[in-house]
Amino acid sequence: MSPRMIALALISIGPLMGCATQPLLSMRDAIGPEVTQVNPGEAQGELVVYSPTRVSVVDQSEYPVHTPYTIYSLNNQVVKRVRNVSGLFNREPERVSLPQGSYRVKALNTGPGEVMVTVIISSGKTTVVDLDGSALPQDKQDHWVRLPDGHVVGWRADCNSDRCR
Repeated sequence: MSPRMIALALISIGPLMGCATQPLLSMRDAIGPEVTQVNPGEAQGELVVYSPTRVSVVDQSEYPVHTPYTIYSLNNQVVKRVRNVSGLFNREPERVSLPQGSYRVKALNTGPGEVMVTVIISSGKTTVVDLDGSALPQDKQDHWVRLPDGHVVGWRADCNSDRCR
């Protein structure tokens, strides 16, 4: 290969190297409470996602906010895009009401890239996804759902039927 061909190859792949995508971790275990019988008037549950926080401007460094995330159906249709800010100075994650069922949540990971987790929403209950390590204890218990680095992200759902798939 001539020096000119090598230089041309390097010039053409150089811009592409900056476009490398970050990894998307996809969790096998579903997070959430056991799905129970739906009570009249309680066909919805809640989802709270403690996504990693960010500071939009230096002046607000005392008030980091949780990053947004997207909720998908199991067939990858967007259900809702969540800003994920509430409470005093928008420091708390947003509580989202959803019909009972299974969903997928795509959010930033505390490490590089994003994470995709399956969540179970049960009537009258709250499902918590803890991606920033602030909501759930990080001790070693068998019923926690963990990222590959060992970080606890939620409580394992009872998925003994097709409702969790």
